[in-house]
Amino acid sequence: MYYILVDAINNLFHTRRMSIIKFMINKKTKKNAYLKIENIKKILLIIFILSLFSFLLYIFTKTFISEKLYRGDAIYYYNLILHNKWMNRYALEPLMGVIVKLFLPNDFAHYLVVSNIIPLFIILYSAYIANMSKTGIFILGLFFTISYYGMHYIFNFQRQYYAISFLIAFVASRRKIIFLLLAQFSHIYAIVPSILLYKAYISRKKQKTILIFLFIAISVLLYLLLPFIEIKTVQDYAQASNDNPFKFIIRSIFQLIFIGTIVYFIGGLKRISIPFKLVLVIYITLLCLSIIPVLGAVLVRIDYYIFSIIIFLILVEISNIQLKKIKRYSIYMLILIYSFLGFFQWLHSNAQWIFYGIS
Repeated sequence: MYYILVDAINNLFHTRRMSIIKFMINKKTKKNAYLKIENIKKILLIIFILSLFSFLLYIFTKTFISEKLYRGDAIYYYNLILHNKWMNRYALEPLMGVIVKLFLPNDFAHYLVVSNIIPLFIILYSAYIANMSKTGIFILGLFFTISYYGMHYIFNFQRQYYAISFLIAFVASRRKIIFLLLAQFSHIYAIVPSILLYKAYISRKKQKTILIFLFIAISVLLYLLLPFIEIKTVQDYAQASNDNPFKFIIRSIFQLIFIGTIVYFIGGLKRISIPFKLVLVIYITLLCLSIIPVLGAVLVRIDYYIFSIIIFLILVEISNIQLKKIKRYSIYMLILIYSFLGFFQWLHSNAQWIFYGIS
């Protein structure tokens, strides 16, 4: 009787334990299936964004843009690639020219699509790797296509666009240093944000040798470049700062309010990761320095790097932390409004000059 009772109790516990294990396995299987479906949806969303962007950009270029009147950097890059002169002009920044040349663009519209779809794909796929939500990926796609920053990347600052895409890939890909090197071969001024990101993400005692190697490489590179750097460009930036210092002061204050509001919605600096916090501190420091008249226009160029990376990090952060829906969607709306306002500002201040050469 005793043994029968013990067997019955063991069978009861065994059955109960097996039920719990089966439940956990089923739960895990359902979760994995859900994640797979979500990942497929994200990939389809990325394909949709890239396809729609390519179609609209091609139609817009064919309909409204004249190659003869175009004054943005993109037409200059197109002609360099078309006549195989990219390496003559940008021997130290070969990456964009080499990549775009592989797709053999046969006209300017085709060139604009090919040259811009590559960095946009890298950025959106980095968002996927970083586990950004579908809404976050959609907002990110809008920021890099219609905001003031996005429009400037597409029609003017293309080499910088490539460098930014590789810096974002560095942030998203568990800090693979190869992306920092690719950024340098896209735009030489990516050296500055690369050092800042390196310091924020992977500067540790065991990696001092890599840091020393980078600083030596950068120092040698800068030494070799000094005779060829266009001092006039820096002087033009400084002159622009002196001519209209209030423009850069107002811009810096606006950016500080925008970033501060988003950090407030997230829940303050204590809610965000340490590397992201360091990037924010770096950015706020740059904004404060840009209030100094001589530095304003010079630091704006670095701002194109850091601010774009901050937008990416914000969207990653709110996709991976517990946050009330109203706060999350308030941040989405802020970035969306910022992007649309930037779009109209860019059209007002740059469209006629870049598209038709009208000052």
